[in-house]
Amino acid sequence: MARVTTGNLDLFSVRNSYHGSLGTAMGACGIHHCKHALPETQHMHHLAAPIYEDKGKSEELLRQARLTIESSTENCMAGFLFEQVQGYGGIHILEKEYVQGMAALTKEYGGVVIADEIQSGLGRMGTHYWSYEMSEIEPDIVVVAKGLSNGHPLSAVVAKKSLFDQYMEKNK
Repeated sequence: MARVTTGNLDLFSVRNSYHGSLGTAMGACGIHHCKHALPETQHMHHLAAPIYEDKGKSEELLRQARLTIESSTENCMAGFLFEQVQGYGGIHILEKEYVQGMAALTKEYGGVVIADEIQSGLGRMGTHYWSYEMSEIEPDIVVVAKGLSNGHPLSAVVAKKSLFDQYMEKNK
């Protein structure tokens, strides 16, 4: 949806993230052993995130992200996909300033913000229904699964109406 609506190919996610094991989701994974060289995994970029030794360095990591975006295929973005709380790669909560900064960069370079709530959404955070709410941003797209159907294989993509309408128009 991000690639179709923006007309851009480059998708950005954070290192150490897990987004699934099929197609484009696999390409977006920032964990090396979850990736395979398939055509749909091209144009994926993995950004350093404020975890481990980079905790508290959001400002510097955002500068690095800008340089990576500017050196991408066409100096533009299809989207930024993130897990507010990384589950598979270790329980890491992305810093609010980092997510807010990446959301702003994404908009600046023509992309959409995509929240991966498969492991942490649907009330699992205790204080927030969606984990992205911890960063006080409003994503354009939210992907949901697992808790959505009590363990049955069901997932959903929720998008802003304007984005969904644009996607449907381009797919006529």
